[in-house]
Amino acid sequence: MKYLLNNLKDFIDIDKLDLSNISSDITNIGFETESYSKEIDAKDLLVGFVESVKKHENSDKLNICKVKTKLGTNVIVTGAKNIVENRYVIIVPVGKKVGDLEIVERDLRGVMSYGMICSLEEIGFNFNYVSDYDSQGIKLLNGELNIKDNVEDILGLTNGVLELDILPNRNDVSSYEGLARELSWKYNLKFKNLKSNSKKDFNFNKDI
Repeated sequence: MKYLLNNLKDFIDIDKLDLSNISSDITNIGFETESYSKEIDAKDLLVGFVESVKKHENSDKLNICKVKTKLGTNVIVTGAKNIVENRYVIIVPVGKKVGDLEIVERDLRGVMSYGMICSLEEIGFNFNYVSDYDSQGIKLLNGELNIKDNVEDILGLTNGVLELDILPNRNDVSSYEGLARELSWKYNLKFKNLKSNSKKDFNFNKDI
């Protein structure tokens, strides 16, 4: 089972966790840690605001978007079917990389495109992490956002992903609340016993 560690902050102060040793610490309290990773490298990703969208005159499948980021406003051509105006999206600007792909200026059917609007899978999310809704195209970000916001913070990636092998007799840990309770004991942290629990919508599959 995979846990986004940022989602634990509803229950404990995750800034006090020793992330460098969290795998061994979890093992010491009786759980098998399969992996711990930062999951994706988001340093080149920007928050973009889609100011306008219009159909490409020379293509039925492409849209021409005017997108504003903290670096300025640029035209980006995309084939995403779910692109809409007045929404925040994830952008990789020209000169930066998404995975092994370096983004360059491109002429797409006579229109220059300066950047890439991304889906979650394109920025490195495992397909199993992505909800059916988010797998339909580019990621439309939710909430009260700003183009100066950090993509890692928005997606909850700041502290990485922990994968545990949960034994059948420890279903109490198959939730963020349960894992947070165990960590609060291990690290002697105050536990916030909230009425709301791990059923909160984190935009990920329930199988995580």
